Amino acid sequence: MKNKSILFRCDANSDIGIGHLTRCLLLANKFCLANWQVDFSCSSETSAYQTKWAHQDITFSYGQQNPTKHDLYDIMVIDGYHFTIQDYEQCQKLANSLCIIDDLANRQYQADILIDPSLGRVSSQYLDNVNENCHVLTGKHFAIVNPYYVSYSKQASMKRKSTQTIQNVFICLGGGDQSLVLQQLLPLLSDLYFNFYVCLKEKSHFIEKLPLDFKRFHFLYNEDIARIMLDCDIGIISGGMLTYEACILGLPSIIYPLNAHQKFHSLQLVSQGAALLCESNDISPKLSSLAQNMQHWHNMSLKAMHCVDGLGIDRIFKNIDEHVNQNKKTLHNC
Repeated sequence: MKNKSILFRCDANSDIGIGHLTRCLLLANKFCLANWQVDFSCSSETSAYQTKWAHQDITFSYGQQNPTKHDLYDIMVIDGYHFTIQDYEQCQKLANSLCIIDDLANRQYQADILIDPSLGRVSSQYLDNVNENCHVLTGKHFAIVNPYYVSYSKQASMKRKSTQTIQNVFICLGGGDQSLVLQQLLPLLSDLYFNFYVCLKEKSHFIEKLPLDFKRFHFLYNEDIARIMLDCDIGIISGGMLTYEACILGLPSIIYPLNAHQKFHSLQLVSQGAALLCESNDISPKLSSLAQNMQHWHNMSLKAMHCVDGLGIDRIFKNIDEHVNQNKKTLHNC
């Protein structure tokens, strides 16, 4: 019997990508394994983005459908930049407690727990944005990293130590619509001698029109991204969740932020020496320069691995579980 319950509210689409959905699913799997009832409430569009990472016991509802549970959830987790203080207040009618996942610190929040896993974020940055009794968890110790990537960390460490030349470059700009960005970015790399592995959600007609040597540019769909990242030597990635996954695999990365909200976390990685930041017009020289300086490459790899330990999901679960246990005890005594 499942004596604890949690509801996740998040969305995914071609504009916002799949980051909010993915990190909620990774958390949700942990709660499923701990025998919680786990439900999701998402927009209709999100149904097209449900990933293979979802545990079989998770229940999804889309659009205007309501979750099947009729009494209050123990806690609700909400993840998305479009939610307002009014939305948070409405969500509190569905659960005894509310947890918000955020990485902007730029608006008002109303919650029992707020989680911002951005590198370098400190709780004081939320001081004027949250209610007085909100428990704020921030920084790399709460990084939400796919356990599957973590399982490769030791193998990655050994591989990076033995790397002497750069041959393979991994490219992934998130789960949204990458077509316009890639049409601009990939031709800028066409004169370089590396093998490029470009990960996409689905096949796109624009690819065959690009002026590329398709013996060196390989387009991959629904592949094992962790394995591809392990086999590659440098990553060109957007500034979302993939940055922490690159870190856990010790993959020196050049970050190409697609949105302003990715800048804070990206700049923190750069300041730690774990990544480089670029615009489209300097991607080729930055990639060439990094590939030619192996000492710099090895330093970046080591610093990337020190940025995250892969235990963030466990820490978040522990905090939420303890909060719910305490809340249940308080409600019982009342």
